[in-house]
Amino acid sequence: MVHRIRTIDAHAAGEPLRLIIDGLPSPEGKTMLEKRAWARKRLDHLRRSLMLEPRGHTDMYGAILTEAVTPGANAGLLFMHNEGWSTMCGHGIIAVTTIALERELMWAQAPREGVPYVDLKFDTPAGLVEARANVTKKGDLPQVSSVAFRNVPSFVFEPSVPIMLAGRKVPVDIAFGGAFYAIVDAEAAGLPIDVEHLPELRRVGMLIAREVNGCGAWCTRTTLASKASTARSSRRHRSCRRRICVMSRSSRMPRSIDLRAERAPRR
Repeated sequence: MVHRIRTIDAHAAGEPLRLIIDGLPSPEGKTMLEKRAWARKRLDHLRRSLMLEPRGHTDMYGAILTEAVTPGANAGLLFMHNEGWSTMCGHGIIAVTTIALERELMWAQAPREGVPYVDLKFDTPAGLVEARANVTKKGDLPQVSSVAFRNVPSFVFEPSVPIMLAGRKVPVDIAFGGAFYAIVDAEAAGLPIDVEHLPELRRVGMLIAREVNGCGAWCTRTTLASKASTARSSRRHRSCRRRICVMSRSSRMPRSIDLRAERAPRR
């Protein structure tokens, strides 16, 4: 048995995004968090097939359009990646907006005279995200030249959390901007940000991520707060239930991806 799923692959400044447009059931739920939980329980075997090799890769990101859950929103949007289901993705918003308008999957309004942009509102597990696309015509088809978006409110969750790095304490700020991030000053980490030090930046970045994910001084507060949060959970640190990322860092025609029948998780 073959499960056929249709996708459109895109990128935003090199960041990949695979939008699934056909072949998956519509996630159920009254909120985006409920839809995300439904997808995590019932669609995760398909997420792995779409995001991991041989059809995907380590850096692959995916998205599914759903029904909106708030008044005024154009659609809901769930994001996936190689490890699970995330709450928000900035380059994903840019890529999905471009795909949706250029492939005419949705159209909120025609650009008015002298106002060559279109606004779209997406419900995400992190909250409502508003995107604005500059749109022109290429023949009879719309063409998106740029996309900007207004993210959910950002805030500092825990400033100056001490972690151990190369035998010394380094302060890390834990902040939220659609997901939770560990923000580290490069000087404090002892590394210049340039091409020559890219391998070391990657190595140290992973060390910082492991230290923060390892449930340090802020773990107790985080574990309690995470029940109400929309952060990405970590399979490696189930006690913490929150995935922290170290902050550092043209649509094509639809393609069909054939998936051989894989056993779905028990319901």
